[in-house]
Amino acid sequence: MLCMALLPSFLISYGITGLIRDELKSNIDSQLIYSSGSISSNINSKIKKTLEFLDLLNKIIENRNLAPDQKIAFMVSSVEKVDNILSLSLIVKEGDKFSEAVLTEKDAVRGEDHNDLQINNEKIDLSKLPFKDEHLPYLSTPQYNRHLKAWISTVVTKANMPNFPTSYLVAQIDLTDLSRDIDNHLLSRIGILFVADSTGAKFLSSKFIVDLPDRIMADAKILLKSSDKIKLTNNYSDPKFGNYVACFSYPTAVDWVVVSVIRENSAYASVHDAFIFFSVFLVLSAFVSIIAVILFSRHLSKPIIKMAEASKTIAGGHFNVDIDYTANDSIGTLSKSLSKMSGQLKEYFDEVHRQKMELEEYSRNLEKKVEERTNDLSESNKELKKAYRRVLELNEEKNEFMGIAAHDLKNPLVAVSSFADILKDDKDLTEEQRTDFLDEIMK
Repeated sequence: MLCMALLPSFLISYGITGLIRDELKSNIDSQLIYSSGSISSNINSKIKKTLEFLDLLNKIIENRNLAPDQKIAFMVSSVEKVDNILSLSLIVKEGDKFSEAVLTEKDAVRGEDHNDLQINNEKIDLSKLPFKDEHLPYLSTPQYNRHLKAWISTVVTKANMPNFPTSYLVAQIDLTDLSRDIDNHLLSRIGILFVADSTGAKFLSSKFIVDLPDRIMADAKILLKSSDKIKLTNNYSDPKFGNYVACFSYPTAVDWVVVSVIRENSAYASVHDAFIFFSVFLVLSAFVSIIAVILFSRHLSKPIIKMAEASKTIAGGHFNVDIDYTANDSIGTLSKSLSKMSGQLKEYFDEVHRQKMELEEYSRNLEKKVEERTNDLSESNKELKKAYRRVLELNEEKNEFMGIAAHDLKNPLVAVSSFADILKDDKDLTEEQRTDFLDEIMK
């Protein structure tokens, strides 16, 4: 009974934990999708604004009505006024060689500690960047600058300047604000949030990301190469690193993928705590229930044993039983009922014994009456046999009389019938003959 009482509680607790787990899993998946989607939107907004500005700057450089010094002045002004542009350079391609025609850069940038940091940019070598003219603008994989403590990426666009060799407008842009958004995101506190590209590089995160299942990055590369850029959430199990839930989101402005990852243990910690709470609660409930059952059974077993012994005594035919239990509870009521039943059974058995004696006396009297009736019936049967033989004798006398009567009546009846036929059929008889025939018939 105790197991039957605790089993529904366990099933309910397990069901509630399962519902919480499913709901939490749905919320975690939604949070991963939202987090990666919001970072993707920020990247789109940032990169699009930068590309639009560079496109506008490129049109100014290509403008035939502007003098070279005006174009250079505009480039210098753009670097000074646009916060995320660290440098702008105009690079000319002559054959297979690239030469820097114009270079303008910020003198310093404001660091996180509000100190000015000097920019010591290395010379940009376009020959080392894997870009193609037909795929411009090109955005390089962001690299972390330890001196500036910033993620920096290089943007290459083509400048079609009139009467000028093949030229490229190259900008180095600061993506620190995107990195800061990722690091300050709520998901970064309980999981990992970063950006990757088709080379497998991980960037725009201050965390040192190494303990991730290889399948996550493998899926990221595969999805980057596919034509369908859809948000995807998947579960990963790795014997070395454990179980993870990952979500992939793709900015439209650049060929990157935003990856949000969280450990299942962290995601479902509350479910685990709830399950432990319910388990401890059930164990304590079972322990308390067992103690209560033992105490209650000891209190309950004594009067029940007495009633069981009294029942055996009653079953043996001894009805004078007295149960010494006067408590005003259900067992006391049962003992009173058992005592009352014992008295009623004694009365019933006495009544049955009396009726049995009367029935035996009636049976003996009935046997005598049956014997007397049998003797009378035997005498009647003898008289009946005598009467039957007399009837047979009378029947024989009757048959003899009937035979004699039939023989003696036959001849006169034939004569009467003959005379009657003559009288009926013979029309020539005289009146005298008719009278004679009738006289014969009368005789």
